[in-house]
Amino acid sequence: MKFRLFLPVLLIFTLNGWSSSRFFIRLNGSDVGTLVVTRQVDRKAGTISIESVSGITVKRGGAGVSLTETSMEKSFLDGRPLSVSMRGNQGGLQTKYMAEFSGNTIRLSRDGETREQACPLGVVLEYGSEKKISRLLKSMAKTATFPVFSTDIQEVVTRTVRKV
Repeated sequence: MKFRLFLPVLLIFTLNGWSSSRFFIRLNGSDVGTLVVTRQVDRKAGTISIESVSGITVKRGGAGVSLTETSMEKSFLDGRPLSVSMRGNQGGLQTKYMAEFSGNTIRLSRDGETREQACPLGVVLEYGSEKKISRLLKSMAKTATFPVFSTDIQEVVTRTVRKV
């Protein structure tokens, strides 16, 4: 039996509060796309912006189908969220949304419609989640539970992380 081990190629560049990581996406042994994550820290404003750009092209029934997505997350350096947005193209189907966080309110705009919903105390985006997990790993606690705004379903969900 023959096994192939694929180690992802990761390139990281860091300069003056700016960093970029590039991942190559493979499917069934073929290169199908890339994911580029760029982080920029603005110490003066006390914020971090994280942009993720992905592109995948696969063959489906002999034709190439392209999927692209660009998301932008902006948070305070302490993990509190400011905004998150996403634009996507899935084989010609365009999607986009934006969520803005202000006090105890989330303002969500999607496909030309805007709605507001309650924002639980302590809600975070992915950057804030990374900070909470880092604190858990440095503490004696075994678990951490906190609200996270899911960019997949555009709702707040509860995340529980356990040390093993």
